Amino acid sequence: DDETAAIVKAVEILSAGAVIEWEAEELVAECAKKADAETPAKRAAAVGAELKALGQGEAAIYFAALVAHASKGIDKKEADVLKEIGKAAGLTADRVRDIVKRAGKA
Repeated sequence: DDETAAIVKAVEILSAGAVIEWEAEELVAECAKKADAETPAKRAAAVGAELKALGQGEAAIYFAALVAHASKGIDKKEADVLKEIGKAAGLTADRVRDIVKRAGKA
């Protein structure tokens, strides 16, 4: 719940009001359904590939790390998913680690 609330708030802020709370909640719910329907590895690959196409891998990893920190830090499972997304987005494991560390200091 803390992570979902953090995502919704961030989407509202980052969209500069173009996406309102209920729309953001629907987007998050839609993403959760996709995540539940696929294996974590398949979802990470799909997300990473899309981020690579958009040129937003680093920003997305940072955003995800900030959200993960909203619920008492990043556990091993979350770290592994971030690494897989980063890899699919064209980032090295070291770069993902550095981004996650920076997010932990924010």
